[in-house]
Amino acid sequence: MDLLDIQRRVKIESISPDFSGNFIGLSYDSRQVRPGDIYVAIKGEVVDGHAFIDEAKRRGAIAACVEDSEGCRLPYIQVQDTRAALASLSALFYSDPSKELEVIGITGTKGKTTVAWMLGHLLKHAGRKCAVMGTLGLIRQNGKVIDFNLTTPASLDIQREMRKLVDEGYDSIVLEVTAHGIHLKRVLEVHFDYAVFTNIGQDHLDYFKWDDYIATKRRFFEDTTQSKVKEGLAILNADDDYFGSFVVASHEKYLSYALDNIADVTLGVREPDGSYLLETPDGFSSFKPGVLGRFNLLNFLAVTATALTMGISLDDIANANSTFKGVPGRYQKVSAENVPYSVFVDYAHNPQSVEAILKEARAENFNRIIVIIGCGGDRDREKRPLMGRIAMELADELIITSDNPRSEDPSRIIDEIIEGVEHSGLDRTYHVEPDREKAIALGVSRLKEKDALFILGKGHEDYQILATGRIRFSDSKIARKYIARRLRSEDQGGNS
Repeated sequence: MDLLDIQRRVKIESISPDFSGNFIGLSYDSRQVRPGDIYVAIKGEVVDGHAFIDEAKRRGAIAACVEDSEGCRLPYIQVQDTRAALASLSALFYSDPSKELEVIGITGTKGKTTVAWMLGHLLKHAGRKCAVMGTLGLIRQNGKVIDFNLTTPASLDIQREMRKLVDEGYDSIVLEVTAHGIHLKRVLEVHFDYAVFTNIGQDHLDYFKWDDYIATKRRFFEDTTQSKVKEGLAILNADDDYFGSFVVASHEKYLSYALDNIADVTLGVREPDGSYLLETPDGFSSFKPGVLGRFNLLNFLAVTATALTMGISLDDIANANSTFKGVPGRYQKVSAENVPYSVFVDYAHNPQSVEAILKEARAENFNRIIVIIGCGGDRDREKRPLMGRIAMELADELIITSDNPRSEDPSRIIDEIIEGVEHSGLDRTYHVEPDREKAIALGVSRLKEKDALFILGKGHEDYQILATGRIRFSDSKIARKYIARRLRSEDQGGNS
């Protein structure tokens, strides 16, 4: 790689006379710089990478990519946008691995992780070698996981891991694509074959204005379907209110799916044995879902539409989805079958997700539904009263607690949730317990026969973020601990 290669891919505003372009690695984190790297200085919301150029130099960086060259003590290229430059340099350095993979991007407010896992399961069942990258990390088919702490990792991490996958013989990858990932150019220079749209709802309004959020999502479909590298196709949810907007963004290069509206891929009525007739342009097939929930039927249709366009047979699709058993932390049952009540954990952390899972719960044969809910700190405050109101309307009993308060006062977050609870006008029981473990213990203690407890907000997470830092915390492990403690207490009482 030389300067000419870089100039072909990166829009350079100026170059220092001593910049050669001969580097052996890339880094956007000064702490991870290795000798021979070019250090890309990113201006973040809190920290400006330009402040760490000297540290990068001490660690062996031989050049820098900057937006501001003043005081730079390394050979440099100056660009208008170092995030875009990082994406281009990363793709160039790793020889565009996305051109050698079939790449599927899943975006939407909710459902991304389930659709990604469901599709990965299906492709493996069909004999493809597919990896999944998203909220739960990068998951290879052998179960190996790399955690990036971001649903959509930085462009350098994506390009590096895709190159490894190509070298290991993988033929496809499913990526969860967040609005942040699009806006911050993490998926720039990733060439997608398919862009899958799940839905649009309220989330991330601490970062985006509503119109900007929609526009950011739309841009992903515009870029995919207008790609000069691949024949990109959109897979769109025709039941969503924004379906028409995404049809336009996709330049009408799409396949649709829906439960309620007319679409290319849909389902017939549920049969007495719990099976459904899958209706597609390729024909019909009967299948029985492997996971609960109406929203999971819609997720299944998204996966079906995508798989059909990838050339997977209808029988393989139906068989694979019948054997899919769900995603950790998504409508995950953590109580054993030998207890007379049910306990679930779920990642629902916005109004749309809370409403969806609790409506599904209402459709089941539970006696009472107890809900534990909190909201994350330093995030969209507008959704807090909405989530409180929805939870109060759909629960028989509500426990309000902390989620990941981060730097905010947990009591302030809880007060904003309570605003929505009290505005619901419902005379139902609710409890306030800021300590999340005590809240879970309380929820388990309140359960009676055929009741269900839904612990919402954190799902698969094995940590809690407090003002003092991150601590180990797993909703599922804590719930199991108090279920076991209750069973021991009941056994001792029965034997006394």
